[in-house]
Amino acid sequence: MSAGRRRTNRATYWVWLLGFMALIVLANLIHTNIPLGEVLILLIGVPRLHDVGRSGWWAAGVLISWEIVTFVSLVAPQLNVVSGLLAILLLALVGLLGAWPGTPGPNKFGNPPRRGVANLFAGRPTPEQDAADTFT
Repeated sequence: MSAGRRRTNRATYWVWLLGFMALIVLANLIHTNIPLGEVLILLIGVPRLHDVGRSGWWAAGVLISWEIVTFVSLVAPQLNVVSGLLAILLLALVGLLGAWPGTPGPNKFGNPPRRGVANLFAGRPTPEQDAADTFT
């Protein structure tokens, strides 16, 4: 699935975020090294950024910042306080993205998302489905 020019509402963002966080906790409990955080940002962060009118490339900044935090905490344990503060800042940005209302009406990334929780893997609606929806 490609994030493409898709928009995700706040409800969908929070449900999928909590689901992915549960998967990340489970992966850590069974000691696997799957980059679920990166998948999380790409699958739900990019469409959510589109809903607030921002480019998905902002997610690249978050990914790079997270990798810097991880690298600093590994090579310089004495800087764990700094990397911890950066991690808290990044988590605050994730929360802000979930609280920020989307742009009303269509934007350059498409029509507003449907209300309620959507299936991120369902694909884009057809133009007929888009036209039949009421976005109030």
